[in-house]
Amino acid sequence: MMMQDRNPIYLRELKHTDWKDVHAYCSQDRVCHTDRSGEIGYTVHPDVWGQGVATAAAGLMLNFGFEELHLHRIYATCDPRNSGSSKVLTKIGMTYEGRLRDALLIKDGWRDSLMFSMLEHEWCK
Repeated sequence: MMMQDRNPIYLRELKHTDWKDVHAYCSQDRVCHTDRSGEIGYTVHPDVWGQGVATAAAGLMLNFGFEELHLHRIYATCDPRNSGSSKVLTKIGMTYEGRLRDALLIKDGWRDSLMFSMLEHEWCK
């Protein structure tokens, strides 16, 4: 893949009218227009965990990727220790594809990642 095929990260802030501060960020990253694929991600402040914020963020990015960027495949990864995130990805309809072993080097060493994805025809259901 050539670098000019990639777009910058599309970043959104999520802020409820009752909140004083932004409590979540979501992104559409690693967009490849040749393959019509992209990765979604989200970060949610612990104060609002369990309130549907991550589910809303991930759903917004799926909609943006399929409706605005016209992607064919959107994927997401999460740490296997983060059961909340894998529940979010399942809840928004993404399919669990498998475990990527030693996929990321972080402070405490190598970690696996769980891979989820959705195809455009699955979004249209």
